[in-house]
Amino acid sequence: MKNEFITSITNELRQPLSPIAGFSDMLGSREYDISPDEREQLSTIIKDNSKTITKMIDEMSELAYYESKKSLPMNYLWSPNYLCRYMVDSLRPLCKEGVRMFFETELEDSYEIKTNEEAVKALLSHLIHNALQYTDKGVITVKCSDFESNVRVSVTDTGKGIPEERREHVFDTFREMGVNQKLQGMGLSICRAIVKLLGGKIWLDE
Repeated sequence: MKNEFITSITNELRQPLSPIAGFSDMLGSREYDISPDEREQLSTIIKDNSKTITKMIDEMSELAYYESKKSLPMNYLWSPNYLCRYMVDSLRPLCKEGVRMFFETELEDSYEIKTNEEAVKALLSHLIHNALQYTDKGVITVKCSDFESNVRVSVTDTGKGIPEERREHVFDTFREMGVNQKLQGMGLSICRAIVKLLGGKIWLDE
């Protein structure tokens, strides 16, 4: 598993690094006659790929952090409605054109539970960002409800969906999600690690 993980990380890092190296050489060389528009386009590609690498490194550190923990302090009294509504309002501007995001709840605003604030915010952030990444049109809905005397938070979207044969691997790290498509990053793997520490469950329901 360790060798497979290292190989996957190496391959994923190599993809954004290659254009950074190549295009940097082009921008710094006098051999190429590059127009201002082309120069700006190359610069944008370099910046985007640099952000991809930074995101991967940050997620590797975050995953390692939560997987190294045996428990988390549950000393934060929070309202699921308040926190979910706050996350939706904060991330709504990141929706692609033609995508709308809503918050629904079956709980009273006064309903509160004790948990870990940092972990819950990270969990919601990764779940919503995953929906934002794969939803090109339609609706993203974050919903709070009661489930077997526990709080259930669901994130539903109208994205492409996941082939049935791939669903069992949706929370794995760097698993192929279809033809020429990979799960970029480790957001859902981080979610699984956080939920385990919080004593909850996470699953895909289609």
